[in-house]
Amino acid sequence: MVIDTMRGTAEKRRLDAADATCRATVLALAFLAAPPAMSQQPPLSALLQEGESFAARVEHIDAEWTIQFETDAARRVVPAKDLVRWGEYADSFRLMQVVLADGSLLVAQIARLAGETLVVDGESCGRLEIPLARARGVIVDPPPSAVARDRLWEQLSAAQGIEDQLILKNGDVLRGVLKTVQPRDPSALSGSLVTTFAVEGRDVAVPESRILAMIFNPALVDPAAKPAFCMLAGFRDGSLLNVTQVAVDGSLVRLTLAGAVTLELDSPSLRTDLTLLQPTGDRITYVSDLPPLSYKHIPYLETSWPLGRDRSVTGQRLRHGGQTYPKGLGMHSASRVAFHLDGRWRRFEAELALDDTAGRQGSVVFRVFLGDGADQWQRAYESPIMRGGERTVPISIEIGTARAIALIVDFADGGDVLDRAAWLNARLVK
Repeated sequence: MVIDTMRGTAEKRRLDAADATCRATVLALAFLAAPPAMSQQPPLSALLQEGESFAARVEHIDAEWTIQFETDAARRVVPAKDLVRWGEYADSFRLMQVVLADGSLLVAQIARLAGETLVVDGESCGRLEIPLARARGVIVDPPPSAVARDRLWEQLSAAQGIEDQLILKNGDVLRGVLKTVQPRDPSALSGSLVTTFAVEGRDVAVPESRILAMIFNPALVDPAAKPAFCMLAGFRDGSLLNVTQVAVDGSLVRLTLAGAVTLELDSPSLRTDLTLLQPTGDRITYVSDLPPLSYKHIPYLETSWPLGRDRSVTGQRLRHGGQTYPKGLGMHSASRVAFHLDGRWRRFEAELALDDTAGRQGSVVFRVFLGDGADQWQRAYESPIMRGGERTVPISIEIGTARAIALIVDFADGGDVLDRAAWLNARLVK
């Protein structure tokens, strides 16, 4: 599938053909390393806002965001606004990762970069042309270590400055102007890329084998406005996309992202490759998207830990049981965070666990307190002692007329060693 199929000149057609040939072998090798293709997605867990859960496959999504699930018993139709989450998500290090301006992560190989356009080839979306203003950068060689991958992803997402950057594998960082990325030998059946980078007025050719990541000039990135409704969509290749619109045209499904980038997939690929649907909108608000009333950490000895918003306390993405959680809070014992409630919400829900970085260590107690307008607090929930490696504990707490909510993580029986608590998918539900 091709986005922006108009080709202006014969020269561009020649370059496209050469690029496709050059990258074909690389992508083919990646496909061999990929998980085996499945004719049918195994059923994954769906959770509805009223608390019902069931195992199902996604069969179809229409333009009105109505999702058709297939269960072992029958088909079910669920409006996206009634869904909390379906499926699971795990990132990958097999292929390059394009970090888009809207926060989406698209797994795709660079075909070329020239002018103001990045051209990539994805396993599911095919060839895609992305304006550079809609991308923050590319992780060229994702590290196998999840911690190292997360640090690099955060570095691209939070980059500032007025120059392009090349992060090299030896630790050096080049700052200047990224001019082109193209195949070293366009006529070869396979081969690596070479990047032309201007440093202090001098062009330097940098081979792909030396590059860890590239950051596009942060000052030129067009930040995406936060949409009223967005669907987090995760895929088997490790892509995680912020989708705002779906359009169906025969067997093709067009996904428009929050950053105005559009991808095309065929319906069978959507059914086999989609692994996560997680909406954000009027009926669900994730507390990580709210400004805290207050946050305080009381060190056990001397080390102070920050509040992780959609991050663990160590700054990486929230992970538990080998899965990556896009939403939630990371806290360390002993700490407290409070949020204002405006009377719109019925319940507070979350899945409690210790982050995977704690291993099988750490021991904490989770507590939830509700406060009234007179600043009087009542305990609404207290967990048993929870340890690293244990399964998540789901909670659902009626808010009633409370005006504030406080989330507390306390020491248990192991001091504060690796007490990396995670309020996974912590959310307020109407």
